[in-house]
Amino acid sequence: MDPVLSPTNSYVPRTENYRTDLRYALYAIERMAHNRYKALLWVVNNQQTENQYIQQVRLKMSFPKLNQGSSYIVIKLLTSLLLFCTTLFGADAIGAQPTTEAEKIIISGASGQLGSLVVKELLARGVAPARLILVSRTPETLKEYAVQGASVRFGDFTKPESLPAAYAGGSRMLLISINSGGGQRPELHKQAIDAAVAAGVRHIAYTSFVNMDNNPSPLAADHRRSEEYLKASGAAWTMLRNHLYMDILLNQAREMSASGQAAIALDETPMGYVTRGDCASAAAAVLIAPGHENKVYDITGPELISRKELAETITAITGRQISLTSATQGAGGSGGFRLSGDYLKITSAAVADLTGRPATTLREFLEANRDKWMPQ
Repeated sequence: MDPVLSPTNSYVPRTENYRTDLRYALYAIERMAHNRYKALLWVVNNQQTENQYIQQVRLKMSFPKLNQGSSYIVIKLLTSLLLFCTTLFGADAIGAQPTTEAEKIIISGASGQLGSLVVKELLARGVAPARLILVSRTPETLKEYAVQGASVRFGDFTKPESLPAAYAGGSRMLLISINSGGGQRPELHKQAIDAAVAAGVRHIAYTSFVNMDNNPSPLAADHRRSEEYLKASGAAWTMLRNHLYMDILLNQAREMSASGQAAIALDETPMGYVTRGDCASAAAAVLIAPGHENKVYDITGPELISRKELAETITAITGRQISLTSATQGAGGSGGFRLSGDYLKITSAAVADLTGRPATTLREFLEANRDKWMPQ
């Protein structure tokens, strides 16, 4: 499992006591090292021995201008410092919140498109299947994980009586927001949140919508109420504010590739589309590592994308020029840029910060999905 924690941006220098000063000093070291040393906290939370940890991460971390031997020394010194501080002052001296292998992780909506990717990501990161509680309205679709040792359970937000048993025994939970609800989506989310807290869940990560503080869309209103319910629940929370999925660009890419043309509206808003895979990786990172409690992350792609960038990327991949034409305001392909506004004109480094790798670019996404848009 790759031990990567997100950067903690809430630390501020203060002088009330030695623990706060120590916490800030370690954070300063982390930032000066371009966030490369943040993984060292993992050794404290997982109680690995120093040598085991060094062996595991030595080749995963880059140190500019240092050779392998020097890198080993740097890791050893910093790890020794963390272990010494933890022994002397306790884990809370550096803000660590211990997790154990016995903690069970609930994925609510495990059989959906995003949920299934999160399950695969957790397993790929070394989480034992026995630690997973997979909740779905269609648990029969998750048999492959039950065979591996995961607990597969039925749970339906519209049937609140099913939720206590579904969430029993879990400590951390990913609450994937539902697409239905007939205007009652926040209340359905609240039923799930209340059931989880009553069952003993201590930390809930919720998949919300991007840039909620400045987002006037009706979709955001539902998510805002759901976030408020979660914050008031008493459980620790993490808001994963996902941008629009890059998948919706595939239909437009198919149209452009087939016709050789792209209509561009002058008022089009470029957006930070993100892949489901990146959203899943970010969610998995939050579920398996401490330090994300009561934090908000805008999960976006690494670049702003409009129909112009989409057409240019298709041309770069295929070698076939896509001609650009003017379109009326608000026009778009059948894939739709239905939502628009500057509140969607946003990108962040959250995927890279949480997962340790860059978010997927448009070109990488189109290259990986050629069969879904390229004429045969």
